[in-house]
Amino acid sequence: MSAKRKRLAWEISAGVTLLFFLNLCHMLFQCGCRSLWNGADLFCNVHTAGAAHCPWCSYGWWGIIITVSTILLVQTGILYLPSKLSLRNRWIFSLAAFPVAGAIVGFLFAVFSGYPVFLWLTLF
Repeated sequence: MSAKRKRLAWEISAGVTLLFFLNLCHMLFQCGCRSLWNGADLFCNVHTAGAAHCPWCSYGWWGIIITVSTILLVQTGILYLPSKLSLRNRWIFSLAAFPVAGAIVGFLFAVFSGYPVFLWLTLF
């Protein structure tokens, strides 16, 4: 398997993660975050006094760094750790890891911060 092709697969997976991260944030927490090209976190409830604050945005850069780093590490592992899967299948699993790993980290953030909503379900 070509190292160049693996790197390209990782770059595409990482690019999708970075490009749509705020969309995932809103999907998980219904917080108001939007696409980077549509206001980003401008409408996030973290900017609203008296509202429950988005678990990722309320931790500032740390919430984002921890979450994105975790997702990228999972994607890197899928693409680079030894496996008998084809590069195509690894790439598909790497793309799928974005919402799955993000949801797992998001759930943990929601529980530990006491945020009331996760994936349209009321937690608290």
